[in-house]
Amino acid sequence: MIRPDLETRRAGDWSLLFAALATLGMAFLALTNQSLWIDEAHSAVKAIQPSLASWWHLFAAEKGSDLQMPFYMLWLWAWEKMAGHSELALRAANLPWLFLAHYFLFRAGQKSFLGPIPLLVLASLNPFLWVYLNEARPYVMQYAAACVLGAFLCEAATDPAAALKPVGLWIFTGGLLLLCGSSLLGVIWAAFSGAAWLYLIRGHLRLLFRRPNRPPLALAGLSLGALGVYYFWTLRSGAGASTAGRTGFLSLAFVIYELLGVAGLGPGRLDIREHGVETFRIMGVWLIPVIGGLLFSLGLLGYGLARAWAARGNALIRTGLIATVPPLVLLFVLGYAQDFRLLGRHFMPLVPTLLGLFMLAFSEMKRRPATVWAATLAAIWLTSSLSLRFGERHRKDDYRAAAGFAQAALRQGESVWWSADPAAATYYALSLAEAQTNAARPVIAFETARLAALPLPDLVITSKPDIYDPAGQLGDFLRTHDFRPVRDLPAFRIWRRASALVPPEGH
Repeated sequence: MIRPDLETRRAGDWSLLFAALATLGMAFLALTNQSLWIDEAHSAVKAIQPSLASWWHLFAAEKGSDLQMPFYMLWLWAWEKMAGHSELALRAANLPWLFLAHYFLFRAGQKSFLGPIPLLVLASLNPFLWVYLNEARPYVMQYAAACVLGAFLCEAATDPAAALKPVGLWIFTGGLLLLCGSSLLGVIWAAFSGAAWLYLIRGHLRLLFRRPNRPPLALAGLSLGALGVYYFWTLRSGAGASTAGRTGFLSLAFVIYELLGVAGLGPGRLDIREHGVETFRIMGVWLIPVIGGLLFSLGLLGYGLARAWAARGNALIRTGLIATVPPLVLLFVLGYAQDFRLLGRHFMPLVPTLLGLFMLAFSEMKRRPATVWAATLAAIWLTSSLSLRFGERHRKDDYRAAAGFAQAALRQGESVWWSADPAAATYYALSLAEAQTNAARPVIAFETARLAALPLPDLVITSKPDIYDPAGQLGDFLRTHDFRPVRDLPAFRIWRRASALVPPEGH
C-alpha cells in the first residue's frame, strides 16, 4: 500500500510537471521571429556589443528609459553571448524568467485558496503575458519578481514566522532586488511589497535581526542603497521614458483593455495608435465579441474584488491590498503629473494579483457555475492570445522589411531618406549617414527649410510621424514634391516620386 504522504508527494510532482508543460506550451506558441520594434531594437543594439566596456559606453550615452533598466539590459547582453542575436534568440531571454515565475506561482497556489493547476493554466493562457513574452524587454523579468514576492507573501500570510526564516528572507530579498533592478518603476511595486511584509511581521520585529537573518538583510540594504544611488544618477543625467503621449482617460481605458486579456479580439495596436477610438467604431458587428469579452472579464474581476473586500480581514487579502493598491494610485498620479503615458506594460507586477482575483472569484462560486465561467474565460483568453500571435493586424513594426527596401534601393544606386528609428536601422544592418552614397540619410524632425536644402531622394521610408515627424513637415514636403506612397508595411510607408512611377514613353 502507498503511504498517504508518498501519494501526496507524487500528486504534487505530477502537478508540477503539468505546470511546466503548460508553461512550455505557452512559450512555444507565443515566441516569434517577427521584426523587432523600436524598444526591442534599442535593447538589441546594446546586447550585441562585443564587450562590457562597449556595452556600458552605449548604455550610458543614451538617455532613454533603457538606462533605468540595468539588470535586464545586463542580462540580455550576457544572454546574447550564449544564444545569439536573432529576434527569436533575444526574446527567448524571457524563458528562464517565465519558468521562475510559474514555479513560484505554483507555490503560491499551494499556499493559498488558489488551486495551483487552474492558476497555472490561466496564467499560461493570459494574452497580456503572451504579448510581453514576445518582446525583448524587461516585463517578464518583472512578472517573475512579482511572482516570487507574491509566493513569499502568501506563505508569510498563512505563517508569519515563515516571513522571518533565513531561507524565506533570501527569497524575498532576491525578489525585491530583481524587481527594483528591472526598472525604475519596479521600485514602486517593490516598495509596497516590502510594506506588506513589514505589516505581516509587525508583531515579531524582535526576531528580525537574529544572526541567521543578518546576511540577507545586509545584502538587501547594500544592494538597494546602491540601486538608489544609481537611479538618482540616471535622473540627474536626464534619463527617462519617452514623452510621446500623455496619460489620459483613453490611455487608462487601453490599460484596462490590455490587462483584461481581450486585446487580441479587437483591432491591432498600430491601428489604434493611428486612428484612436475610430478604429473600434469601424469594426461594426465584429465589435460585439470585443465588448462581450471585456464585460465578461470585467464582471469576473469585479466579483473577485468584491469578495476580496468582503474578506479584507483575512491576512492574505489584506497583504495583497497593501502590496497593490498604493502603487496603482501612485502610478496614476505620476502619469497625470509627469510628462509620460501610462501603458499596460507599466502594470506587469500587478498580473499575479489579477490572476489571484480571477481565481478567488471562481473559488467563491458553486462548483458547476465556476467550471462554466472558468472555461468561458479560458476560451476568451485562448482566442485572444492566438489572434495576437497569428493575426496580421497584430504584427509588430516591420523594421526588417523596411530596412530591406532601403538596402535594395541603395544597391541600385538610389538615394534614400530614413524617417524612423536609427537603432532599428543599426540592428538590421542599414547604414545611416548625412551624405554618403551607400547609406540612407536619417531625416528625423526636420524643418521644411532644411528639407528643401537637400537633394531630392529616390525613396523615402517613414514611420510613426508623431515621433519622427511631429510637426508634419516631412509629410507636407513629400506631398508638395509629388511623392506617392507605393507600399505600406506595419507602422511604415514607402514613398517614391510620381514621375519615377510612370514608365518612359515607348516602354
